[in-house]
Amino acid sequence: MARFNLKAAQNAALMALGEHGESVIANLDAVGLVIVRKADLPREAKEGRLLHDVRLHLPDGWTDPYHVTVTGGGLEEPVTWGVEFAAISTVREAAALQRTLGYQVNLRVDEQAGLITEATAAES
Repeated sequence: MARFNLKAAQNAALMALGEHGESVIANLDAVGLVIVRKADLPREAKEGRLLHDVRLHLPDGWTDPYHVTVTGGGLEEPVTWGVEFAAISTVREAAALQRTLGYQVNLRVDEQAGLITEATAAES
């Protein structure tokens, strides 16, 4: 079951809505609606561009908003993408396997949204 970071979504909404943000959110809450980030929503498994044999560069203490710099895989220069909420654990695992055991990492990315949506690791 997907977990949503509702507090982070609400904070982002408050910043985007400005001065009257709290009342807008209160009105939404009153009718049973919540705000979620698009990055937290599941995607179709086949959406996005597939990149093979990439290198993941995660910063020390990798935390929200979970950005990763990616090299290789046919990219002309390093690209930094966010990570879809549902893919955070697989990206973390793939990076660890790559770093410690030299595994090959493949990614599926939604370039329009600037998000990594899936990561897999396999022995080279």
